[in-house]
Amino acid sequence: MVFPPRTMSEERNCIMKTPLGAVLVTGTSSGMGKACALRLVRAGYVVFAGVRQERDAQTLKQAGSSRLIPVILDVTDEHTIAAAVSLIRETVGDAGLVGLVNNAGVAVTAPMEVVPLEELRRRFDINVFGQVAVIQAFLPLIRQARGRILNVSSVGGKVTIPFNGAFCSSKYALESISDALRMELLPWGIHVIVIEPGSIRTAAGDKLDADSEAMLKRFSASGTKLYAQAYRAFVQSLLKIEEEGVGPEVMAEIALRALTARTPRKRYPVGPKSRLLPLLATFLPTNALDAFRTRLFGVPHQFGSAPRFSHRVDLERKGQ
Repeated sequence: MVFPPRTMSEERNCIMKTPLGAVLVTGTSSGMGKACALRLVRAGYVVFAGVRQERDAQTLKQAGSSRLIPVILDVTDEHTIAAAVSLIRETVGDAGLVGLVNNAGVAVTAPMEVVPLEELRRRFDINVFGQVAVIQAFLPLIRQARGRILNVSSVGGKVTIPFNGAFCSSKYALESISDALRMELLPWGIHVIVIEPGSIRTAAGDKLDADSEAMLKRFSASGTKLYAQAYRAFVQSLLKIEEEGVGPEVMAEIALRALTARTPRKRYPVGPKSRLLPLLATFLPTNALDAFRTRLFGVPHQFGSAPRFSHRVDLERKGQ
């Protein structure tokens, strides 16, 4: 016997049987976003998982839950945002969204003197303007359910590290935007929560290494001469720190806690150094804090001294 396809109303009733409601998570193709989407589904939520490419949507569908619904969503593309709003509104109806997890984001590492301006603009487009675009588009659905907004920032939104000014400054901006939203949405009972990961261990180590080498090739000849060794030393230090970090599933557990807590905290640090670095920034004089950060990431820290490096990083890269 052949059954007719279910109508949207029937599909909605099937999906929305969970008493926990529906959540949108952006940037779910890998890492923290994917871990978060899968954890929230296991907890009983309907999860709309935002991805930019169809192949990532197909990968998520293999999770096998009818409550995990991949959605094509590029936070920098107003057309995909509008299409996602339409699809989700049609699915959830008057129930709205009980949560929005703004996880989509990208990093770029480079000295500020030589970072390509188009890369800086692109990072702000994704990490700042794209976050606001998604929040604005989905707030009516969040307001319907008196839902919560979780903005995934970074410890870099509290403490800047060398060669990461582009990323850190975008996260500083997201922290400030979150503060404004938290106060402005009080009348509707909407919690705005910031999740601040520190060192998160993912499978992106090789990508960071490759991306840094690609970025290095974009430096001018003078920029390469000035920064190549220090930049490579920084990347190796960053990779080591991330290897010692916690897995993305830890962030996913924090997101679940933020969504379910009766009175959620305003900020949730996640992982090693997520508490230590902001604490040091509060109590240490700026000179001492600078010395700590530059030592931590292999950057010369004596004011006015000529950069001196071991050639170890370059030699290891060349296989010598």
